[in-house]
Amino acid sequence: AAVANISFHPYESLFVASNHHDQISIWDVSSVKQLNHFSNGNHARETRVSGLTFVNDLHVSLLVTAADDGAVRVWKNPHVEGKETLVSAWTAAPGMRRGTGPVFHPPRSESDVPRSSSTSNNHPRGGGINLAAGS
Repeated sequence: AAVANISFHPYESLFVASNHHDQISIWDVSSVKQLNHFSNGNHARETRVSGLTFVNDLHVSLLVTAADDGAVRVWKNPHVEGKETLVSAWTAAPGMRRGTGPVFHPPRSESDVPRSSSTSNNHPRGGGINLAAGS
């Protein structure tokens, strides 16, 4: 399968790659050897991994994956064959459908637009941007 995403570990000789579905592979850069391969566990068959990154780089690194249905998963030991463990998962964008991107609802009327006050944010000009005025 073709590679859709890739991310390098900032300190270890590792990189992670995903295909256009939910398969994740961890590789050793020095030996160019695949260390592990597992499913991200996407719920819908048509969803795919849309982002990968390592976090907690200086201690026990965790792999964070994002899917295009809004699901985020955190994996421990992704580089150890058969020992990858899902430690947390949540939906970052409830109701998101593949290919729709983040949902933005523009204000319905002038009264829905936040207004800045002359003392907000301790900014000399009152702080904030008047979205209704287009400035």
